[in-house]
Amino acid sequence: MKSIKWYLLIVQIWIITFDYSLSVLCVPYLLFPAPAGYALGYLTTFDIPMEYQGLVVLLSLAYFCTGILAVFEKRFYIVCAYQATFWKWFRYIWLIGHYLVVTGLYSSFLLLIPDQKGLKEKVFRTLPCLPQYIYKAPILVITENYTYHFIVSCLFIIIYTVEGTLLSGFVILTTKKQLQTRKMSRNAFQLQKSTFIALLTQMLVPLIMIIAPCTYGWASLVAHYQNQALMNFAMITGSLHGALSTVIMVTVHRSYREAIQDVFRSSSRRESTNDHNKYLFVVINY
Repeated sequence: MKSIKWYLLIVQIWIITFDYSLSVLCVPYLLFPAPAGYALGYLTTFDIPMEYQGLVVLLSLAYFCTGILAVFEKRFYIVCAYQATFWKWFRYIWLIGHYLVVTGLYSSFLLLIPDQKGLKEKVFRTLPCLPQYIYKAPILVITENYTYHFIVSCLFIIIYTVEGTLLSGFVILTTKKQLQTRKMSRNAFQLQKSTFIALLTQMLVPLIMIIAPCTYGWASLVAHYQNQALMNFAMITGSLHGALSTVIMVTVHRSYREAIQDVFRSSSRRESTNDHNKYLFVVINY
């Protein structure tokens, strides 16, 4: 755990950034299947354009996924490529490249935002009857053709999934090989196994809270299916990702559980000490 603690901290920072940007700062209200919506968050009070608010959400999500990939790369480097001179320095270029590429690709979405003149009325004609407050809202139409956005998102998912699978696969195969050739003891193997399973659980299970809403969103766009209640529920589900991630982190890692238990133990000790001091004070005064 010590070897990846800073990587886990970075992932947690991106998780916090994503959750706060989605559920506090931006709070997007999407009108799918029309690629349009408006923001309800605190950044709106500062007159920050909605397209930049949406970019903050997208980039924090992309950086969070890149942080997860970096955790598995670190495990790969320690287990498989620690003595590889080429990967020792190239891994930094590889990681920085991921951050730069996703930044460039998602920032390019801003260039595809069309002229908003007349688009708001066009969007409302494609949607069923909506509450009056939505018609008065400052709607932003993201694009008239989401093909580029769809391709970029698919490439992002495919590349990150393939890389994560390869890195994890190499770690598993190398660890098994070290056990078979007796370069690793059975106890060390069990420790490596439990740590790796805990990492997989911590990183991948909370992603369901993001994958499910994104899947529904794209399905709604492609199938031209409109259900505002489901869309709002999808956004709420995505905003709960950080809570689930924290619970799983405390659950699967013993060190985190012990730290939380120590906090409660010290708190109960202080309370018992204060009660004891109050009792002595009463007795002495009596």
